[in-house]
Amino acid sequence: LGVRPSGVATRPSRDRRVDADGARRRAWAIWRERRHHRSIDNCVRRGLVSDGMFDSSPPSVAGRRVLITGAARGIGAALARRLHDRGARVAVAGLEPELLAEVATSIDGPWWACDVRARESVESTVAAAAETLGGLDVVVANAGVAAQLPLVGGDPSIFERTVEVNLLGTYYTLRAAGPH
Repeated sequence: LGVRPSGVATRPSRDRRVDADGARRRAWAIWRERRHHRSIDNCVRRGLVSDGMFDSSPPSVAGRRVLITGAARGIGAALARRLHDRGARVAVAGLEPELLAEVATSIDGPWWACDVRARESVESTVAAAAETLGGLDVVVANAGVAAQLPLVGGDPSIFERTVEVNLLGTYYTLRAAGPH
């Protein structure tokens, strides 16, 4: 491994014979590592990225106002609890009132029964959540259904419901939350 007068590491020569114990591989690994760090340092210096972008710690959610749809059970309920444990103020919405009430009690947050297939229901729920929390910082459109459906001979109403919940429900949720 060579070093230029400027202090920059140079790539090892491919012609140089090295011993069989892996010195050549180690030299290449060192060169690649130095090149990688030099690239990051150059990007930081030029203002293309911030130095904090390469930190391994996740950003804090403490104090964030979060609405999660489909939060009665599964991923939505687990996410609500995890965000609450990390200091977020969480509101939940979904179709199963008993389960939503349990989740809301465990996170000390509000809940609403909401069918994401109905635009008016979503708009009123999002508006109520924004008013209750004092705005929204994060919205998780988690409501969804998964149904196995054969393409030939399957019931079209199952596919239509899947599209209504998974596609239109997400659209309605994000559209309603945008202004908040």
